[in-house]
Amino acid sequence: MVKIYLDINFHEERILSTLSKHVKIYLDINFYEERILSTLVKVKIYLDINFYEERILSTLAKVNRLLLLIKNCSAA
Repeated sequence: MVKIYLDINFHEERILSTLSKHVKIYLDINFYEERILSTLVKVKIYLDINFYEERILSTLAKVNRLLLLIKNCSAA
């Protein structure tokens, strides 16, 4: 199992339970509201990704490429 750690700052809570993208990752989520998860927890979440969060899109694309690379290397 590969653990991926992302520190994502949301301007507001944008987590939906119905979305086509299912991303299972380890997250340290910092909200601008007073809720801060300081410990990394294993969660399966659904991100509502808007063009407003271009950096998140870019990060997830890199993560997907990394996972694919690791999967191909481990299969060899």
